[in-house]
This record gives sequence, structure tokens and C-alpha cells, in this order.
Amino acid sequence: MNEETKNAVVVRSLERVKIWEWNPRGSNYRGMPELVSSLEREGLQDAIHVWERVDGDYLLKGHRRFEAMSTLGWTECAQVVHHFE
Repeated sequence: MNEETKNAVVVRSLERVKIWEWNPRGSNYRGMPELVSSLEREGLQDAIHVWERVDGDYLLKGHRRFEAMSTLGWTECAQVVHHFE
């Protein structure tokens, strides 16, 4: 992988995204109805961040947005894909 493709923003399927158990908030999200409405109106303004692994893409940043997109039935979105060694 070269530097140009490392951590690039790409549109990818949400099918492989997994909730990472180390999320400090757990699944207690406030303001979800407002976020869902905002995504319907404005679309996604900031990509989610995932850690690409063999067993799935672990969600690092954007847990609320991921839940809101799931509520709306989105199948893909902009993602920053991180690769850690």
C-alpha cells in the first residue's frame, strides 16, 4: 500500500462494519432522532473511521452516525479506512 491510498476516504459497504467493544460510550447515544433527521436532510458530512481487519472493519469513530445510517437503511457510506500493523 502506498502513501496515497493509506487512510484515504472511500465509499464502502456498511456490511463489514462491526461495533468495536472498546467504544467508551457503549451503545447509549443521545440525540439520535435529530441525527437521523439531519442525515436525511443533509447527508453524511463526515466520514466514519474503520480499522480494516480480516474478520471485519472495526468502527473506530462515528458510532452514532453508523447507528443513524443503519436506522435509515443505508448500505454504504464514506469511510476512512485505517490499516494498523
